[in-house]
Amino acid sequence: MNRNLWKIVTLVVAVTLLFTINLYGQQQGGPPQGGGFKNLKVFPQDVPRQQLMGAMQNWTRALGVTCNHCHVDDKSSDEKPEKEVTRSMMKMMQNLRQNAADFLPGDRVQKVSCWTCHRGSAKIELPAPPTPPQGGGQGGQQKPPQE
Repeated sequence: MNRNLWKIVTLVVAVTLLFTINLYGQQQGGPPQGGGFKNLKVFPQDVPRQQLMGAMQNWTRALGVTCNHCHVDDKSSDEKPEKEVTRSMMKMMQNLRQNAADFLPGDRVQKVSCWTCHRGSAKIELPAPPTPPQGGGQGGQQKPPQE
């Protein structure tokens, strides 16, 4: 009987201790609602950790890079210029999506992403311009249309 009483007392003390710690944490404000990140300049300060990490994972796929492409050990540091380039590109995408209804029909605006231009490479590789047709009626040279 003493053994069962000891188990009950231990359980009650443990539950009380856990409840007290939880209550104390809530009174202290608990963990921040956002990720508690420093130096966010484009994302909102209260961005959820999952959303921020998801965006960065999308960038690693779209640009074919890893975290150290933009970050040093101190992730909040602006030491690498690539981090500011990323911020500029984020602002460009926000602007594009806000104004895309003017030039993209339907739901195509949501299909525009970093991948649209980068295609897995940090540097955008533009295709070579098309070569003019050979042996045309004007020696391969075309004149602009006359108005």
